[in-house]
Amino acid sequence: MAGLFFCLIRIIFRYVISCLFFCKRINNKRYICTGMWLEIGADGSDAFLLAYRHLISFLTYMKHRLLTLCLWVGGMAGAWAQQETTLGTMRSLPQSTYLNPAFVPAQPFYIGLPGISSVAVWGSSNSLSYNTLFVENAEGEAEFNLDHLRSALRDKNWVQAGAQVDLFGIGLRASPRLYLRYRASIKAHQSMMVPGDLLKLVDEEFQSSPANIELEPSVNALAYAEHSVGGSYLLTDKLTLGANLKRFNGLFNVHTQSLNMKLTTLPDAGRMRLEGEMLVQVTGEELADDPTEASIRQYLRSNGGWGLDLGATYQYSDRLQLGLSLQNLGFINWKGGAREYRVNRTSVEFDAFTEQDVEDESEAFEEAIDAISEAFEPQERDIDGYRTGLPTRLYANATYQLHRSVHTTGVLFAEVYGGRLMPGFTAAIHKDFGRRLGAALSYTAVNGSYANFGTGLSFRLTPFQLYVVTDNVLAGLDYKNARSANVRLGMNLVFGTTKKESKLPY
Repeated sequence: MAGLFFCLIRIIFRYVISCLFFCKRINNKRYICTGMWLEIGADGSDAFLLAYRHLISFLTYMKHRLLTLCLWVGGMAGAWAQQETTLGTMRSLPQSTYLNPAFVPAQPFYIGLPGISSVAVWGSSNSLSYNTLFVENAEGEAEFNLDHLRSALRDKNWVQAGAQVDLFGIGLRASPRLYLRYRASIKAHQSMMVPGDLLKLVDEEFQSSPANIELEPSVNALAYAEHSVGGSYLLTDKLTLGANLKRFNGLFNVHTQSLNMKLTTLPDAGRMRLEGEMLVQVTGEELADDPTEASIRQYLRSNGGWGLDLGATYQYSDRLQLGLSLQNLGFINWKGGAREYRVNRTSVEFDAFTEQDVEDESEAFEEAIDAISEAFEPQERDIDGYRTGLPTRLYANATYQLHRSVHTTGVLFAEVYGGRLMPGFTAAIHKDFGRRLGAALSYTAVNGSYANFGTGLSFRLTPFQLYVVTDNVLAGLDYKNARSANVRLGMNLVFGTTKKESKLPY
């Protein structure tokens, strides 16, 4: 039975990867994703291998773009802060356990359908939005405006993004006290920091007097497959404990190990000096060169890691429940195909250029580009390996039951990734309309963004359960001003409903 189960998991994994990544070849080695693709061979292996090659090649293509950006913004090397707090208020969804492994779904048994049970994307920035980058001209066309951007930038400007696709999931109430679950997912995270002082490169006032600034941008990105086995256990009538043990197989990584840059003005000579060093570690690019099935399997085994989620809930009274969880305590060892890009301490001088030089692509600007590119050409070499952590998250929640079908929730949360702590707060209310329909409304303050009003809807037509959840519905209505957005949707197969004794009225 176990062999049949894991065989099914492998088939599902191959199918989903094949469906998600359709790419076409460019310049013999690089690929760009263009849509949906499905071409499965007799045993699925050909489709899996080809799709995996496309995926790695696409990520390699993006890696080269990231390294180019590194040199330009001072040496950059990558969920999104995944803060889907509205999801945790919808206890009728099996996916609510993503926020706390001690949560117990309302259904005794569920199956997460391959590739469609849970699909999520998200992104956020503490300073940037469409309207901070572009303004409309007299003809109503969007134009990039550097002054407008300069006024919006902070000292540290973070851009975060990510995605998740669940390949398979299953949950079972094994006894009145014990709930067990398994989930396989593909996840990607990216966190990038751009220093606001970077725009002083074209600031004539800054260039006119002796001065220097430190520039320490960074980029961290990773994609990995995750297998999670866990459950929750009712230890006492009030206390429930939960945990997930997770196995990671790394797919791709860009890690900024160190980056130090210094920009100095030389006003008497009308020049500037850029000096610094960089060390970026990358894994995943060698699989772009037509890998065999054996090499792919070896690659996945080489880039492995372990993680742990811990959680607890305490039923303080008939109406009040308290919860606490700590997630993604773990690491990935990147050993298969690990490579580093290093720039030893160096410096280069170039003629100062202005914003107009950039817009006109003047000779001074082009010469500065060439000088910087030549001086900061990275040295590439294979390395034995390195280790990275994952985005670690902390959630503390309090849920108050107003009626049997209505509860309110407050959530304090924080995420640490790429050297940054990002705290936030959510307040939400959820209403069950019978056993078929559930709805939630929420407010979230996170990442310097305070106009985030979310909603969640779930509909059950046994055995199907459809849902969609977002923490910022306004992002879809006013996307030009949005600095934070996420959405998760999917369909589960659910069976039964756990009845709970309650003295509360409807």
